[in-house]
Amino acid sequence: EHALQLLADWAPDVIVLDAMMPGLDGFATCRRLRAMPGFEHMPVLMLTGLNDTESIERAYEAGATDFITKPIQWALLTHRVRYGLRAAQAAEAMRHSRESLARAQRMAHMGNWSFSSSDRQMACSEELARIFGAPVEALQCASPEAFLARVREPDRERVGSARSRVARDGHPYQLVFPIERFDGVVRTVFEQAEPVRDQHGRLIGVEGITQDITERVVAHERLEYL
Repeated sequence: EHALQLLADWAPDVIVLDAMMPGLDGFATCRRLRAMPGFEHMPVLMLTGLNDTESIERAYEAGATDFITKPIQWALLTHRVRYGLRAAQAAEAMRHSRESLARAQRMAHMGNWSFSSSDRQMACSEELARIFGAPVEALQCASPEAFLARVREPDRERVGSARSRVARDGHPYQLVFPIERFDGVVRTVFEQAEPVRDQHGRLIGVEGITQDITERVVAHERLEYL
């Protein structure tokens, strides 16, 4: 409990935590630690003399990153700590990269999406949902058909055909077309999609970007009018 209080003003690089301790044991301590802001991804190495599957499962369920059994082999402990630090640094770099990509997408009003040939479930970025004015729950059950339904009727067949060709034959496309957002507002988007292939050249899915270019189109029409 005293260590948890110290962590309010101090953030170490890694925490080595004993499973069996008087008072608050290691499992409860790890759960409390994971609930603290800023410690969600802290590497935690748990030491335990309970060399059984149940204790290992409890350690991972409590939020431990890794575990090592007693009696401690100090060379192995050193390598586990180093591995935990490298993994944490790699995960932090990945989170930073995702956050940078999300910021860039917000600034460019551009979202990305993808789906596999075997599973028609669509993965899409938060910015894509914002472009379409989609509710948060739409991200969990997105599908190519659901987003195609937001394309205005005169262009829906053209866009649907282009998406079918890239998914079936691997033909990339670039299109500009209007959409009707979930809130009824009409916007103009630019969309580009390309096939995704595995190491054997087999078509396994599609990746694309959709960008809101409404302001650009309006400005161009104004210039044409002037």
